[in-house]
Amino acid sequence: YTEYLNLYNKTNRIDHNEACIVARELLSKNKVNNTHLYKHILVDEMQDLNAVQFGVVKQLRDSLPDTRTFGVGDDWQSIYGFQGARPNLFINYLDALSTGDVKHFTDTELKSNHRCPDTVVDASNSVIRNNHIQTEKNPTGRNTDTTIGLSKLSIGSNPSGYDRRTGMIEEIISLINTRQYEPEDTRI
Repeated sequence: YTEYLNLYNKTNRIDHNEACIVARELLSKNKVNNTHLYKHILVDEMQDLNAVQFGVVKQLRDSLPDTRTFGVGDDWQSIYGFQGARPNLFINYLDALSTGDVKHFTDTELKSNHRCPDTVVDASNSVIRNNHIQTEKNPTGRNTDTTIGLSKLSIGSNPSGYDRRTGMIEEIISLINTRQYEPEDTRI
């Protein structure tokens, strides 16, 4: 980290976090050319924005009249708290982005997970319900008779790609040969 800071300070460049701060400041001072402003803003994984990034979205939205902002996210999937993600900004985005009358607003809650069986969704729901900040919901998964089968994979201390692949191949063969699982039921 010290070497990174030394190199960073010598190169006269900025990193992503500082770029967000600079962008927010330039937008707030109206120092951004209109060719870099947008009438439509789409924010994916909005639950993972920190306060500065959310400020950039708000400044972009306020830079042109009638700019539309579309945010997609799920507070139950917020994973960047270690770098300041604020899922409450997403949960309360209407209040956080609002500067007056909101003309177009739709809030859609997805209640079904079509990728995972109920057993996986139920297990994750029980963990997520411990979050201090969250919306209340009860997602469901695919109805299957599948139970969660776990297998511990140990590939030793050599992290080379070859050893990882070999270890996974051996584990898959073991799952198929020594357990009740069919080859098509094995996932990585």
